Amino acid sequence: MLASQRHKCFIYTMNGQESTEVHTPHGLHELEKSIITIIDDTSRTFSTMSHDAVMAAIFCCYNYDHYHKQHAHHHTGTHPTHAHRTHPTVEHPVFDSFVFRYDPNMHLMLASQRHKCFIYTMNGQKSTEVHTPHGLHEHEKSIITIIDDTSRTFSTMSHDAVMAASKTFAHQCNKNGTTTFKLN
Repeated sequence: MLASQRHKCFIYTMNGQESTEVHTPHGLHELEKSIITIIDDTSRTFSTMSHDAVMAAIFCCYNYDHYHKQHAHHHTGTHPTHAHRTHPTVEHPVFDSFVFRYDPNMHLMLASQRHKCFIYTMNGQKSTEVHTPHGLHEHEKSIITIIDDTSRTFSTMSHDAVMAASKTFAHQCNKNGTTTFKLN
């Protein structure tokens, strides 16, 4: 899994269970929150990879995937006693991203994802904590948790309501096909 943050890219190798769960929105968001926690852990050190090493890894993954698509079950005749071999399942890429923005004048946090915007009002201590990388990431994780909570319903915001709440967010959220939700 690839995560990017402020001109840095992080490559995370998933274990077997994670590579299955990543195909559900909840599983993907849980993995994203785990990766944010790992990135924030100041006791960790990360090894760097050269551009060539990153490109080689991408090339190998692409070629592995391409090879298995090309060589899956090519039969040229019928053979009654032919045993079918099981080929590895080809896993398709999963893409998901949230873009987070904070409006310090209005104390609002925006999470945007494809054609959805989610606006969260920051109160008291949260408005202070958001100014540290750790505090910001904690709020990002909690907003993802709120969005994933299927027991909650959110009210939608009109173009005018978004414009009144934050002109900064109105530009991001008032695009054709984008729905804006108020989280709190």
